[in-house]
Amino acid sequence: MPADVPGPPDPPAPGGEVPSSSPPPPHRLWTTGFVLMWAGQFLISMNFYLLMTVMALYAMERFGTDEALAGVATSAFIVGAVLARLLTGKYMELLGRRRVLHAALVLLALCAAAYLLDTGFRGLLVVRVLNGVGFGMATTVLPAAVQALIPAHRRGEGTGYFMLSTTLAAALGPLAGLSLSTAVGYGPLFVVCTAIALLGLAVGAVTRLPELSLSPEQRAGLRSFSVGQFVEVRALPVSALMLFVGVGYSAVLSFLNPFAVQAGLVGPAGAYFVAYAVTVLVSRPFAGRLQDRRGDNAVLHPALLLFVVALLLLAAADSPFLVLASGTVLGVGYGAVLSAAQAAAVRSAPLTRVGLSTSTYFLCMDLGVALGPVLMGTLVPALGYRGMYVAAAAVVALGLVYYAAVPGARSRRGRA
Repeated sequence: MPADVPGPPDPPAPGGEVPSSSPPPPHRLWTTGFVLMWAGQFLISMNFYLLMTVMALYAMERFGTDEALAGVATSAFIVGAVLARLLTGKYMELLGRRRVLHAALVLLALCAAAYLLDTGFRGLLVVRVLNGVGFGMATTVLPAAVQALIPAHRRGEGTGYFMLSTTLAAALGPLAGLSLSTAVGYGPLFVVCTAIALLGLAVGAVTRLPELSLSPEQRAGLRSFSVGQFVEVRALPVSALMLFVGVGYSAVLSFLNPFAVQAGLVGPAGAYFVAYAVTVLVSRPFAGRLQDRRGDNAVLHPALLLFVVALLLLAAADSPFLVLASGTVLGVGYGAVLSAAQAAAVRSAPLTRVGLSTSTYFLCMDLGVALGPVLMGTLVPALGYRGMYVAAAAVVALGLVYYAAVPGARSRRGRA
């Protein structure tokens, strides 16, 4: 069965998905389990965005660090997340998804509370790494487990709806983080983060995750230390696209505020991610249905092109209209790529490898987001922010060429 052609549901077999309760009807998507996992993913993502947007400034104001060390406080989180993803995709099937999720949620709650303590800058770095570990574990388990609750013929649509949890958090989190830190200070902000983490722990306690029933041969394979037990090779062609996409998105995430200050567009920049989120909420369900009916290429080709356009609009932005237009186009482009590429990666391997497929996808995404600020930041002194956004558009365009030549070409052959 080609990767972009929706196939029939997998029949029950040894080594297949064994839900902890009766499986949902074949056409039903919004089950109790789906809603609880959606809520858990939203709460975890809210804490991520609440903290990510204020952490560099917090490090500078609280510990008197320079910009470089403040950046380390932000990127330390990504280091923990990448390490966790490498291991979680493999060991969550051996240890049990529910057990791994509970451990991750406890760790996230402890880390949120630890921000309230006077740990010093080095202690902050330790907390950031551990926070990243918990985040990487939880956001590998939940997107992998939810695939068992999505009917096979609605894979793109269901994945798109699930990823709206992250999109909504991406719109609300930065705004709430900056507003709380400015209005009431960092202490109350960290109290809010702790409360959200505890609520996430409570949601996780009542969520029943579908578990894998592994054969002795599969368990033996997962206990080995070959590359194939840490990365799903069949998901790599699609997942590698996210290296390009992550670099492009990190240019927006990391440099929008300083660009807006320099260009005198601070007000419109504040509404940028709101415009992005509204567009995603409207467009993503349609993109998911299109992917299920017409295949991965029907969504990913135009979505990547629109992502390029969004970055070029930002490079040319000299008015509030162009800033908001960029955010709107970004929602249709990057927003569709995020869920469509994940659905394609999951569909490229058997459901018994869905955990590794998911971790491989997010690992590539994390690496792109981690490398992007370094690569794009080195261009700013020479090209300025506008030139840097043109370069970011070129990187995403390269990703489109790569996808058309490798996984996209494979999809076309499969449909022929």
